[in-house]
Amino acid sequence: AIANGCKIGGYFWAYRDLDPLESVNDAANLVEGIGNKPPVLWIDWEEYGIGRTYPNIGWIQKAVAQCRVRGYQPGIYSGVWFLEKHFVGVNMGAEFPGVWWWLAQPNGFADLESVILRCGIQREIVKGHQYATDPCDLDVFAAEVAG
Repeated sequence: AIANGCKIGGYFWAYRDLDPLESVNDAANLVEGIGNKPPVLWIDWEEYGIGRTYPNIGWIQKAVAQCRVRGYQPGIYSGVWFLEKHFVGVNMGAEFPGVWWWLAQPNGFADLESVILRCGIQREIVKGHQYATDPCDLDVFAAEVAG
């Protein structure tokens, strides 16, 4: 990707049973090991299978803070379905100021404008949209990135 001029980002899964600071540091060390520090580090926040465990807000807030310590723009990858199921009434924009969001919302539209905004997430902080409707193409997404 880098050799072809593409912008990249780092990404890691948030596991509740692991330390959030160590998780960020491990992911940052891994992506920095490729010789090109990406501008954003995405935290994948969802269940580990239907009805299973997931990190709480405090865990994610610690990970976000550590992303900033390491010099990354923090981003959260999640789905509104997950947030509404487990964090009813929580304003995610207020809980995570300045954090970018990459939302899984398989509506078939390849743009950021089609994302249905809920949970206090505002349009200007939605930087990614996983939109595919075909289960074989779930990694298809539209994105807006900086730098």
